[in-house]
Amino acid sequence: MEKKKILMLILPEIGHMNPMLCIARDLVDNNYEVVFYGLSSQKELIEQSGAHFKQYVYENYSCRTNSLQKDPANNMLGILMSLIDLSYKEVPKLAQEIQNLQPDLIVFDNISVPAKYLIKYLEKNSTKAPKYVQFFTLLPSIKNIYPSAELLKQICVVPSGFMFNIQRYWLNFKQRLITSYFGIEYSDPLELSTFPSDLNIVTIMPGIHPFENSFNSSFRFVGCCLSDKVRKLNIEPKLKEQLDLFEVINPRENIHNELNDKRLIYVSLGTVFYNNVFVFDTIIEAFKEINNSNWIVVISVGKENTKLYEERQKKGSFLIPENIVLVSFAPQIYLLERASLFITHCGMNSTSEALHYGVPIIGIPIKADQPRVAFRICDELNLGIRFNPLKLDVVKLRDAILQVLTDKSYLYRILEYSKQSRKHCGIKESVYLIDDYIKSCN
Repeated sequence: MEKKKILMLILPEIGHMNPMLCIARDLVDNNYEVVFYGLSSQKELIEQSGAHFKQYVYENYSCRTNSLQKDPANNMLGILMSLIDLSYKEVPKLAQEIQNLQPDLIVFDNISVPAKYLIKYLEKNSTKAPKYVQFFTLLPSIKNIYPSAELLKQICVVPSGFMFNIQRYWLNFKQRLITSYFGIEYSDPLELSTFPSDLNIVTIMPGIHPFENSFNSSFRFVGCCLSDKVRKLNIEPKLKEQLDLFEVINPRENIHNELNDKRLIYVSLGTVFYNNVFVFDTIIEAFKEINNSNWIVVISVGKENTKLYEERQKKGSFLIPENIVLVSFAPQIYLLERASLFITHCGMNSTSEALHYGVPIIGIPIKADQPRVAFRICDELNLGIRFNPLKLDVVKLRDAILQVLTDKSYLYRILEYSKQSRKHCGIKESVYLIDDYIKSCN
């Protein structure tokens, strides 16, 4: 029997790719042929899932923005414009490859702007355009309801002013140009976040989105998507030696009393907004204040920042204690299995994994949907403590770290969500929904 073919067009950022690679692995195990697009540097990662690797055109793609100190507003228009620019080359190439590959289904994530133009282009120019399924690896929005203007003002710096209005005008102009270029219907570029699809799969467990019941039946909240086969990668020997001092304690059912007050604390600002070095500096200073040699603090700072800290240490301008380990890339699952605290940017994928493993949180959201996630998890569900990164203070952060680690109520609460998370298998549910959707289209 001929295998059904699925193309996966995912924004090539780790937080978006990780859950989708886990789903790709299960699709392959269920006799699907999966073609997964990514950057050349992601080829090995993609092939580990069992999918066939295909390379995007946009090798120089980046979702990076200026640090918060230079640009405090939560303004993502620049990233959206860059994705529009990339689409001029990407869409024709993808359209040609789809004609050759003849996939049965296209799977794309909500942030993949080129994929959305591609689908509109195929619907306009193909006699039989492929069916498609949209994934959300973040909190989906509801126009005029969530997030509200009041909530945004409360949790982040809302962009405004003359230059922002110019940027919005320029974005709208770019949108008109590209829709004219591809001969597709114009739509508000900001409404690409509400792209219509018959099936919308959200890789978040039920009960986390504050307006979950407001979505129509096409939205399915399936839960966290984790796979040991895909996510557990080789670990640098020196780091593994230190981590092996800690037993696997998560996910746990009950409070675990670690011996000799040993704690593993994991810190990450993700792979997009890690250029906010001042946040890492404050975190390091907070742990210096605590000065507990029984604690190992692993901080994922990115490749560029690893070199920066090495240079600063050589010059003697910034001292880092021996119990603080800086790495360019962290084996997140391996760490969360052992961690007593996760200091995180509150990207939705990282947050889902923290909930799944039952690791209390200190949220330091940077941009995009992170302030919303942090507010929901810390302020509304009380599973941690949220900080505004621009107002981050060493003493207050130190006190928050001690509070979350000593006040067991944070752990009790997140353990309840961990138990709920483990009742949902996001990967199996996603594969079931995809399989059922393909069958219904035949």
